[in-house]
Amino acid sequence: MELAASPHHHPDLLLALLTIPLALATGIWMLSGRFHIGSMRNVFLAIAAYFALCVPIDLLLELELRGGREYLADLNDDLFRPHVVRGLILYIECMVGFLAAYSLMPQREPTLYKSYRLSLPPLWVALAVNFACLASYMLAFGSVSRIDRFFLARHSVFFKLFSLVVPATYAFNFLYLLRCSDRLKARWLVAWSILFSFVSGGRMWGAATLLFYLVRYRITLRRWQVVTLGTVFVAASLVWKEVTGYFWETGTLPALWNPEMQVGLSRFEGIQSWVMTVEILSDGPSPLWWGWSYTVLPMQLLWPRFLLEFPPQTLSEQYAEFLRPHLFDAGGGIGFSAIGEAWLNFGFVGPALLGAAWGLAAKWVDRHPRGIAMIVFVIMTLRLFRSDFGSLFKSWTFMFTATLVLVLLAWKFADGLIRSLRPGVDVNSHNGLAASRPQPLAAPRTSTGG
Repeated sequence: MELAASPHHHPDLLLALLTIPLALATGIWMLSGRFHIGSMRNVFLAIAAYFALCVPIDLLLELELRGGREYLADLNDDLFRPHVVRGLILYIECMVGFLAAYSLMPQREPTLYKSYRLSLPPLWVALAVNFACLASYMLAFGSVSRIDRFFLARHSVFFKLFSLVVPATYAFNFLYLLRCSDRLKARWLVAWSILFSFVSGGRMWGAATLLFYLVRYRITLRRWQVVTLGTVFVAASLVWKEVTGYFWETGTLPALWNPEMQVGLSRFEGIQSWVMTVEILSDGPSPLWWGWSYTVLPMQLLWPRFLLEFPPQTLSEQYAEFLRPHLFDAGGGIGFSAIGEAWLNFGFVGPALLGAAWGLAAKWVDRHPRGIAMIVFVIMTLRLFRSDFGSLFKSWTFMFTATLVLVLLAWKFADGLIRSLRPGVDVNSHNGLAASRPQPLAAPRTSTGG
């Protein structure tokens, strides 16, 4: 089933009629005075609203989106405007599917955070671990550009091992936040994590840590805080790509303002996802894969590549091979589109099915004690709309979950070693909780206070 041809008639008017009400509804919801990031429902809807609205708002403001990448669809071209309208309809469909599925099960707030019988080291120990990991990472890679880091990690065991420092460090940070009941300590660790992500070039890690902090402590935002954070987010979105990209390539910060600098709400994360959505929608009817990229391909991707003469590729890698061959040769992929992938599998109803599946998973996470599953699901939700499912499944459901488990086991081993060497020391005395006692789930709290 395909969308009707109506988006081809007066697409600019249709885009405005869809974008403005959705933006107003999002603003009213977030300014209700009861907006908190304590449930996966709110996390998903906030992220989905950003991805759905960023490009339409930029286009209505007549901002230049294309940049210097001539191989990508020019979203400013009127030729692609009907497909932008179709893409926005599919985003709305995905959110409706999510809300419908999430509402099927009755709400039941979980009462516990899993402690995994881990100790809670002092904050200075956690910061020292982060500093040591950052120092070793920078000593290994130095000022090497981000793309060249992909190449080095792919062709050298030494650099491959050092590239694992970043996910291992953040696995430690997530577990520390999960275990820590002191929000002030947590803020220091979040601040360091954001700095680490900026220096290492992994901007996703900083955003994921901040989001997990908001979910972990169920932060409720007052109206003025929503406005303040929204203003900061919009300002950062306008210049984020330009500033961070320049820093990762040159090691220095650019001038505060460059007349040729491209700005836009979509420059933060949304542009690549939208480009791929439009590329897919403009390529013709849906091939109707009937779930192949959600079932068969993820299982194939788990096979070790060195055992296969022609290892399977994620959708991200397949598109990168002909859209960004230099990045592909270095071992990287290209940002994809969850909306586009859903459409490739099931046509027009695909995004609704995707939203429904994510809604059921989100309700399950919200109804159960929070631990590693919540950490992984928060990150996967953050990455959902600019990734293909095969990449999400391999990178987060499998590889990062394994990293979390390995760090957890190393942490427990260190606890056992301390007990054996110093029998009189209670490794859990820093937060006053017994290792076996799970932490209660606090009610939503405002972002002020310690």
